[in-house]
Amino acid sequence: MRRVLKAADVREQWDQFNDDVIGSGPAFVEKDGREWVAISTGQFDAILNYFVLEAEYFNEEDGSVTFSMVDLDVAENGETKEAALDILVGELFEYAKEYQENFNMYFNSSNRQHHLPYVLKILSCDNKEILKTVVRY
Repeated sequence: MRRVLKAADVREQWDQFNDDVIGSGPAFVEKDGREWVAISTGQFDAILNYFVLEAEYFNEEDGSVTFSMVDLDVAENGETKEAALDILVGELFEYAKEYQENFNMYFNSSNRQHHLPYVLKILSCDNKEILKTVVRY
């Protein structure tokens, strides 16, 4: 059973709360009947390790290459495999940014809610080069 802290108590002991989350693990907090979770970035990354950004690639008849994400509605084409991957990674960042900017619409959409962990994984990458290493194909 999870222990839920009151937001007022968290606010009063903010420094200790942060130290506890970082050193001892996630915390559940309730404010005005709504709950949220606080976790460290290390804990966050550990959760996201289970979500793989999987892509398939196809050699087209014209010699170009198309990458298509398995769990996201994103596909891109380029003259070479490397070019197609570069374009795909750029589009993944754009999709994640759009998802974040329109969070309520995307998260509350039955066909896009399951994208959230993948979007968070994309957003956790600092740049395109790191994201390229995360995409599996």
